[in-house]
Amino acid sequence: MPADNSQKIGFYGGSFDPIHNGHLELGKELLEKVHLDRILFSPANQAPLRDRPYGASPEDRFTMVSAAVTDIPNLEATDIEIQAGGTNFTLDTLRTLKSNMPDANFSVIIGADQLEKLPRWQRIEDLVKETEFIVLARPGHPLSPPTELPDLRMRSFNTREFKVSSSEVRNRIRDHLPIQELVPPPVASIITQRKLYR
Repeated sequence: MPADNSQKIGFYGGSFDPIHNGHLELGKELLEKVHLDRILFSPANQAPLRDRPYGASPEDRFTMVSAAVTDIPNLEATDIEIQAGGTNFTLDTLRTLKSNMPDANFSVIIGADQLEKLPRWQRIEDLVKETEFIVLARPGHPLSPPTELPDLRMRSFNTREFKVSSSEVRNRIRDHLPIQELVPPPVASIITQRKLYR
């Protein structure tokens, strides 16, 4: 049997409101642990299960993600979901990526908190047939597949716990506290220049 030379790409969708150092360290750790060739960071235009507004526009969030990953090998930003507009469904995004890169092998990266919510995802049965999930351990969340999805293909990983969250960054900005240790310098500059999260 010939060797599988297809690129192994992780799709990491999220709010990234804003992207922070924990996201980037997680990406670098996954490249090493899961042996991915690339990870695509994809800010959502509008996530289906999100019931609160974003603090920054899709364009601003994409600009920050792009700036954050510029100098990190094999971490990349994509605006595929922003360009699609409306509410983003991972199955649609994955199919678009596959049509653009037919020789690539995609995995969807989620946290264990999202693993519990998978049965609520749009057309999840079709998505399960088309991709494998890389599930990141989260304190207080089980790593067992939902019983509603017996065919789910997943690999779970314990990663370092990063003491930073996007909500903490936003709160510090609102309280006029420094964020330099929480986000990459280019992201801090964009937040300041565009007066985001004030």
